[in-house]
Amino acid sequence: MVWIAIDIIIEKNYENEYIQQWLNSDFLAEIRQDPLFHSFLNHKTLKKEMTESYAIYVRIKQIIDRLSNLTKSNNTDQTSSTTPSSTTSTTSTSTTTSEFSLVSSTSSASSSSSSTTSSSSSSSPSTSDSQPKFVLFDICSGKGYTACLLSKLFPEMQIYMVDKDKKMNVKHVDSLPNVEMKYFDMCREGKQLKTWIRSETEGKIGLIFGSHLCVIYQRFS
Repeated sequence: MVWIAIDIIIEKNYENEYIQQWLNSDFLAEIRQDPLFHSFLNHKTLKKEMTESYAIYVRIKQIIDRLSNLTKSNNTDQTSSTTPSSTTSTTSTSTTTSEFSLVSSTSSASSSSSSTTSSSSSSSPSTSDSQPKFVLFDICSGKGYTACLLSKLFPEMQIYMVDKDKKMNVKHVDSLPNVEMKYFDMCREGKQLKTWIRSETEGKIGLIFGSHLCVIYQRFS
């Protein structure tokens, strides 16, 4: 038997809570059976990638819950503020738009930094059953450890991996129906990327995230 990186991580059974979340997930069991994920699970920095990706998931989950609750609260306020009257009837509507505003995230389980950005189009986010629709963007994704993890945890959401390296092996993306790979050079095509993200988030809420984005963050500010 030839061991690969994931086998070593399983054997050592690290106490890191984020590694444990990966190891105990149905997702890992599934992709270990998929030959397209062989390279994905044999990366030399796999332990770091697993830790960082789950830390980003935790932060994204917090943001999604907060925005969903905010939308629900706004819908309730709009309904309650419409009061029948013999003379007038008024409806109060409040819409907050945040375009590429940075929300930083740090994790005690990882010394690496990650960042998450919220982007919404100029129109109000469309809702289904009073819930906003989200589109997720993994910027400088590499093989997309975060995007792939999120594809399992948020199967109803469209997820894009964005990177400039067209030679990288990302065949595993073909096994994930809600994940798509896009190629942009952040340093040379920042404006084109912003335009494309706006088009993909029309009437929705876009969450932009990635690890080690400090150098390129100004291109989204």
